[in-house]
Amino acid sequence: MVLLIGDEVHGLGAEKQSISLFPSAVYRIGLSATPKRWYDEQGTERLNEYFKKTVMEYDLEDAINDKALTPYEYEPILIELNETEILNFEELSKKISALMCKKHKTKEDKEAIERYCIRRSRLLGKAESKIPELIKLVKGHKEATENNGEKYLHNLFYCAPGEHKQVLDALSNAGIKVHEFVAHVKPEVRKQVLDSFAKGEIEGIVAIKCLDEGVDVPATKRAYILASSTNPREFVQRRGRVLRQSKKTGKVKAYIYDFLIGPWSINNYSNQTAQALLRRELPRFSEFNSLNSNKYEIQEKIKYICSYFNLLNEIDMKPWDVYDTIMKNNALDVI
Repeated sequence: MVLLIGDEVHGLGAEKQSISLFPSAVYRIGLSATPKRWYDEQGTERLNEYFKKTVMEYDLEDAINDKALTPYEYEPILIELNETEILNFEELSKKISALMCKKHKTKEDKEAIERYCIRRSRLLGKAESKIPELIKLVKGHKEATENNGEKYLHNLFYCAPGEHKQVLDALSNAGIKVHEFVAHVKPEVRKQVLDSFAKGEIEGIVAIKCLDEGVDVPATKRAYILASSTNPREFVQRRGRVLRQSKKTGKVKAYIYDFLIGPWSINNYSNQTAQALLRRELPRFSEFNSLNSNKYEIQEKIKYICSYFNLLNEIDMKPWDVYDTIMKNNALDVI
């Protein structure tokens, strides 16, 4: 008899990867923190048909309460777009909406929608004010840590594709000793980087996606998320990286700093643009803030803006609730 165990099983829902779902396996176990596939109904159904029902759930709150993971504090860092970025965001949004409104979309239409969504996502990931805000934040954290008699160590910096060199340079110029952890870094060098990180020989790692899954960095104390997709698989996995227990460092709490782009200066944004930005960021905010030890105080930071743009009811809406609403209304232009 064959037993199939699928770790990070959401990946096996992809069409090419699904060939690994052997029909001859009598016993089947699928493991994942995010078993549903984002905007891939067919892939999700493929997994449901193969593994059948969910037999056990162990949520994050249980893991924190059981001390299997560390508690954490979450703080959104409110980032504004400049005038040029707002205009580019609006132009791309109009193109996406126009294609989404077509009743019969061709293959070329679907490819164009995906292309425009990627461009818009990268526009937000590379917002000009992010790096200056990061450096100001990091300098404050380092000074406060050292004034407390501790070393400023074990920091992860997640950035947008094409931005990691700028982030590396900015952090280095600010006196922070960091190393890149990206696709072109060879496996043997990656191991050295992780060892140096754990030992405190470097102060931080700058990554794009390579640390999202399959890499254990339990020493991590702070995660600075400069860019994130709307896919909860990505940001839930990133949160998981920073919540691992670390007996060597004696970590008792983790800290997540999430660079949130929104219409924080009300007069600079049209209602449509403001809602589009908030609907991209709110599911991540809600997910991260749900178990935040400082939840209600942090909610107050964006409550007025959400109320002003008629989105107050979404401030606590989890990603998959948003997903179901989007799929129901065919409103994929918010991704």
